Amino acid sequence: MDRTLAAAEAVVSARRSGTPLDTLPSAIKPQTVVEGYCVQKAVHERLAQTEWGHIIGYKIGCTTAVMQQYLGISHPWQAAWSPVRGPDCSDREPRPDAMACGWG
Repeated sequence: MDRTLAAAEAVVSARRSGTPLDTLPSAIKPQTVVEGYCVQKAVHERLAQTEWGHIIGYKIGCTTAVMQQYLGISHPWQAAWSPVRGPDCSDREPRPDAMACGWG
């Protein structure tokens, strides 16, 4: 299994079990923004086959220099929304998928 798929599997496993995922192990943690988005795509593909369902929309954040500086990042980010069912959500309630990349 390659690093992207291993990272995606770790995120999906944590998401579906409701287990907090502090950070990914360094061996599979994305090293670039592009790698992070590749992991995010793989996570979305896997979650689409589960009770989380397909992506229904996107959100962007940290679009200003002030927020980027405050959060210590150099770029805006995106998050996906899916019609999720889980232990901490009401049935079919949209929820942000902002942890998909596992950036530490």
